[in-house]
Amino acid sequence: MFRRFRPAVILIFLSLPSFGQNEIDSLELLLKQTSDSSERLDIYSKLIYEYGFVDPKKALSLSESIIKLIRNEPDSLIKANLFNSIGVAYHFNGNFLISNEYFLMALNLYEYLNDSSKIANVLNNIGITYTEIKNFDKSKEFHRRSYLIHKRLNNVNETAAILNNLGNDYETEGLIDSADYYYRKSLDIALEHDLKSRLADVYLNLGSVQFQRNNMREALGFLLKALRIDINQENYSGLVETYGLLGKIYLELKNHEMAFNYLTKALKLSQKLDMKNRESEIYEMLSDYYASRSDFRNAYLNHINYSNLRDSIYTLESRRQIEDLQLNYENKKKEQEITLLNERTNLQETQLKLQKSKTKLLLVFTLFTIFVLGLLSFYIMVKNKTNKLLKSQNEKIQHQNEELEKRSRKLLELSEEKDNFINVVVHDLKSPLNNIAGLSNLIRINGKMNEEQMHYLNLLDQVSNEAKNLITNLLDINRLESENSEENFEEFRMEEVIDREINLYRKEAQEKNITVIKKCDPEVIIHNNKEFVQRILDNLVSNAIKFSPDNKKVTISCKMENESLYLAVIDEGPGIRSEERKNLFKKFQKLSSRPTGGESSTGLGLAIVKLLVEKLKGEIDVLSEVNKGSEFIVRFPASVNHP
Repeated sequence: MFRRFRPAVILIFLSLPSFGQNEIDSLELLLKQTSDSSERLDIYSKLIYEYGFVDPKKALSLSESIIKLIRNEPDSLIKANLFNSIGVAYHFNGNFLISNEYFLMALNLYEYLNDSSKIANVLNNIGITYTEIKNFDKSKEFHRRSYLIHKRLNNVNETAAILNNLGNDYETEGLIDSADYYYRKSLDIALEHDLKSRLADVYLNLGSVQFQRNNMREALGFLLKALRIDINQENYSGLVETYGLLGKIYLELKNHEMAFNYLTKALKLSQKLDMKNRESEIYEMLSDYYASRSDFRNAYLNHINYSNLRDSIYTLESRRQIEDLQLNYENKKKEQEITLLNERTNLQETQLKLQKSKTKLLLVFTLFTIFVLGLLSFYIMVKNKTNKLLKSQNEKIQHQNEELEKRSRKLLELSEEKDNFINVVVHDLKSPLNNIAGLSNLIRINGKMNEEQMHYLNLLDQVSNEAKNLITNLLDINRLESENSEENFEEFRMEEVIDREINLYRKEAQEKNITVIKKCDPEVIIHNNKEFVQRILDNLVSNAIKFSPDNKKVTISCKMENESLYLAVIDEGPGIRSEERKNLFKKFQKLSSRPTGGESSTGLGLAIVKLLVEKLKGEIDVLSEVNKGSEFIVRFPASVNHP
């Protein structure tokens, strides 16, 4: 049985209807005949959107060529439409970070214009970006907001599209039944109102659902309908998805000739359209195709193409984030320069006041006699002493400022060296580990191994996975030590978070016959950083199961204590010695107690928990007795206001 990859699904962008090459030709002709700058920008907006579906490279090239022209455009609606179309172009080229920036700029202008329909469209597009980066809570939030607006406006075409996108959110999250429900609601609207532009997308997604349910005949029926519509409408990006899923189905059915035919078509078209995400997935499927034919050389080459392409996408986004950090640093540096300038101005004003006092005293000198001369002499002596003191203090301040600036530069250099080192390590180690995993899978597919060889292959997989976990934890530690988390607040039920963790570790608990008990009031609702709370609970539950012997219990409890949340994870493991507790939350600390089932431990889990709790402005306590178990107690504010 071949490994299943991520479902090939269609996400529907909302802006303008796409009419394919005929519409592009008409717009190109109209652009040549138009001289008005605003009208030309409006045509560019439509052209960029249309090219996004048939030639993403061309869409991106047009976007970059008119960026400077947008700044001088007085029409806010034309500006907003251009930002939205440019966002779509960057999305189809796999740059989701820049894509989301343009969508947000479009949203600000549409809200200023109070254009409800356009607001709903760009909310949908932002939701698609969150789907691609697998933040499903955010993607569903934006899609539901868009759905409610279009439903109120009775926009049936857009309503059908967003129902399709909600189905994709659930499918990508692995909730197939919920995905099928939304896809069929979208299909009902499309059939009732004869929305041909929506039918191909929904048929493809329904085919993906049936494929995951192993209903191959129904899946092929939906996909062939989608294929006919995509060909008629010249929807090339849709053809990439349809060809890819058809190839995957025929690969599953062991019809290798048909599988290779469709996968080859999908690869060529994705390369032509520069759809890097889809190109990488097709390389992975081709690797499995060649492996099934015992052509391990081509299987390995395609797997290398897949790994390298995925790494290049990661590097592009990381580089963009580093540029953003650099921009923030330069802004802070400018603020410091302004503060220093203000301080110098105040010093000049002080010196000017001293000069005025001197002038007054000189005037008194001309009106009085010896007494005034004596007074003036005394004043000059005091003034000289004051000037020496001021000069000495100024020199000290200048020296301190220079020393502080040197230390600041040194700290910045050290921080940059650390970040660069971690990025280099991840980049250099990730590809070899991916190659090891790929070679291991190819060896298993061949299947000609004795028991000893299989044992060593399992050890190879275990070491590779431990190395990947260590890299992930190192990146988490680095991110938590450098980022500010105060903006990621949302309202959620603690019971849902606990249920999620119980489901995640259900298999590990069942293997050791460990009973996981939940003690939480369903009405406990908090407003805080949901991602951090999930990570804290994930590490504590993982450790509790990992260090518990077979046939024991792990208890998760939560309750409200005044304005704070009380969260505890209790196990019946070996406990923690008192002399080891002082180093419990330090990096790379491993205790005398070891995992009871031979599991791996990087020594970073509790260090990550400590950092997360501190970022939530909370505290963590440990109660433990040797041979009787441990209780980790976390308290933090249940509700945090937006900054």
